[in-house]
Amino acid sequence: MLSWSELSSEQKCVLYAAATSALLQDLLRSWSPGNSWEDRMVHVPRLARAVVEMVHADLVEVYLAPSSEFEGVLVFPEDVPGVVDDPENWMAADGPKNIVELVATERASEVGIKPFSAT
Repeated sequence: MLSWSELSSEQKCVLYAAATSALLQDLLRSWSPGNSWEDRMVHVPRLARAVVEMVHADLVEVYLAPSSEFEGVLVFPEDVPGVVDDPENWMAADGPKNIVELVATERASEVGIKPFSAT
């Protein structure tokens, strides 16, 4: 089991966001506070990679929120990269394409989640 001190800054940010059931855009806002969305978007690849790592470590689950097209659903681990690698799921001109929520698993409590600040 990983400990908090073994996690990268990106992984800590993802895990803390998941502990608060944050959306992808909330995660991006936490990682890069005060910047414009355009400036924040450069961080999507590194945060997406951290989300995938935390899912594979069984510390985070990813959910697509309900929409007019489907009921909310758990994203299978093998499908997570396709969801989080899409910048439009983080933010687009008229809002994210899909509302994507991060949720900490029961196992995540063993890591000792602490409040995260990128600053």
